[in-house]
Amino acid sequence: MSIIKFEELKIGQKKFITKKISQENISNFTTLITKQAPHSTEASASFVNDRIPQSSLIGSILSVLVGSELPGKGYISINYEIFFPESNLTLEEGDIVKAESEIVKKTEDGLVKVKLTCLNQNNELVGWGTSLVKKLSF
Repeated sequence: MSIIKFEELKIGQKKFITKKISQENISNFTTLITKQAPHSTEASASFVNDRIPQSSLIGSILSVLVGSELPGKGYISINYEIFFPESNLTLEEGDIVKAESEIVKKTEDGLVKVKLTCLNQNNELVGWGTSLVKKLSF
C-alpha cells in the first residue's frame, strides 16, 4: 500500500477491515499482553458461555485499521479515545467484526481526526471512538 498524501485525504473518506475472532486470536493476544483477565479463562467460560476477547483486542483492531488502511502508512497516532457499550454487549469466538475509519477533520499543521467504529456481524456497535494522527515528515 502506498502512502496517501495529506492533500489526498478527504473529509468523509472511509475504509474498513473485517476480522473473524478465533480462539487462536484470543489466546495469542492474551499471551502477548501477559495478562489473564477473568473473562478470558477456561474457568469462566461457563459463566459467559464462551471466552470473550478483551476490549483491548477491539482497540488493537481499530489501531491496525488506522495504521494500515486510513490514513495508513506515513501517519502516526498521537491520541486514541475508544469506548465500549455499557450494555455488556461482548464479542465472542466466531464473531465477525467490521472496523471502519472515517476522516472527519484535517488541520493545516498536518493533523487528521479519524472517527472509529467497530460492529459485530449483527451490526451491533461493540466499540467506537476517535484517533488523532499526524503526518510524518520524510
